[in-house]
Amino acid sequence: MFHMRGITKHYSGVVALNGVNMDLAPGTVHALVGKNGAGKSTLMKVLSGVTQPDSGEILIDDKPVVFRAPADAHAAGIAIVHQELSLVPSMSAAENIFLGSWPRKRGLVDWQRLSSQASEVLARLKSKIAPSSIVSELSIADQQMVEIAKALAKAPRVLVLDEPTSALGDADSARLLQVIRDLAEAGVSVVYISHRLAEVEAVCSHVTVLRNGETVGKTAIGHHKRSDIVNMMVGQTVTVPQPGRTARPEVVLSVRGLTRRGVLTDIDFDLHAGEVLGIAGLVGAGRTELVRALFGVDRIDSGTIDIDGTRVLHPTIATMKRLGMAFLPEDRKHQALVLDLTVRENTTLAVLAQLGSRFGLFRHAKERAIVDDVVERFQVALAHAEVPVRALSGGNQQKIVFGKWLATAPKILLLDEPTRGIDVQAKAQIVAILQALAAEGLAIIFISSEIEEVLQVSDRILTMARGRITSVHDADTADLNDVVLAATS
Repeated sequence: MFHMRGITKHYSGVVALNGVNMDLAPGTVHALVGKNGAGKSTLMKVLSGVTQPDSGEILIDDKPVVFRAPADAHAAGIAIVHQELSLVPSMSAAENIFLGSWPRKRGLVDWQRLSSQASEVLARLKSKIAPSSIVSELSIADQQMVEIAKALAKAPRVLVLDEPTSALGDADSARLLQVIRDLAEAGVSVVYISHRLAEVEAVCSHVTVLRNGETVGKTAIGHHKRSDIVNMMVGQTVTVPQPGRTARPEVVLSVRGLTRRGVLTDIDFDLHAGEVLGIAGLVGAGRTELVRALFGVDRIDSGTIDIDGTRVLHPTIATMKRLGMAFLPEDRKHQALVLDLTVRENTTLAVLAQLGSRFGLFRHAKERAIVDDVVERFQVALAHAEVPVRALSGGNQQKIVFGKWLATAPKILLLDEPTRGIDVQAKAQIVAILQALAAEGLAIIFISSEIEEVLQVSDRILTMARGRITSVHDADTADLNDVVLAATS
């Protein structure tokens, strides 16, 4: 049995945890939920030895333990899979899974044994990833599987999973949930952190709810309604606004015959001013590849893109940005933020050219105005704008990414998984802002692995499968079953 008692942690005078208690029985899956910034990640950093608490204690089998470094926690049988990946992109899946403990033979790495051991761990996850696959060439979903395999390779007594399905589609998520059940039956204790309460209900036996660094509820799953747990998380009733049908006749983006061999085939669609166009589909359907091609990140082989009548045959990031397009990628850590820069510096990265005067002076007042507007508009929780952006919770980091691109005053906004890993309250805030932006005429493409969310947020829905558009639905008449069927066709 693992116990955390009275765990308290301060950062620069800010209370991150205040007397938090949590119990974890062998062979159980225990959910830890709360909105972004509630203290979940900090508590798990304490459990995994990354951070030392100011007060409180951890007990294992009724004996107090002190973790002064992650190695101490590893030795006690605790493994953690963070929401943000920590893989070496240039190495293979096998090398990452056993990083620091590669098997050796006569002083050299035993590559055959390494591959065999990696295959065994991946098989437990029911994954088809080849051990020799280079991590940088894998999808985000497969990289997440490698990260989980890396933790399982340590044969942990306690496995902490922080938003493990945030990058996975329905099929991969279902497989992972079954793996978690199997691990629990084998005696492993699992801490499951997720904003997807349906998954919490499906796989967990108990839940601990944190709010503002304090424990506000502990209960067995099924003893409370899902709405009760949400209310404990946020301290109030949360509603997600329904979209107003604000689309206008004018077409701001027209795509015809867009093709990238082996990835995208004959993509045709129009995007109107004031429209939220949802793109649904399973992981690997081509949704991310489509918006990357539109923004000029990846080359295209054929097809045309027209923005307000300007034809673009060979899109580049500079061209698309100049024409009024902005892109929020799915991987904010590696593709959208510079984690060691401050919140202020990240917020104005996309508009630095606008902050210089013709006399060569930097407009600090304008910079402050932009940062203040983003912090206020998105209700970003932070002490001040000079903290490194890596110090913010995942949800608040995502708000900074939003603000950075909105500062460019775009005509078209491409959003790839914008609500991934964000709590229900932050999600409601962002959806409300998207609806307001659409009402002002901004054209938005919205991608989410949660098909219900696509239906809720969008005015129209394109469904993709195998790099093609398989259906188009109006949100007023769209049926969830039809969209799912089109996504699997």
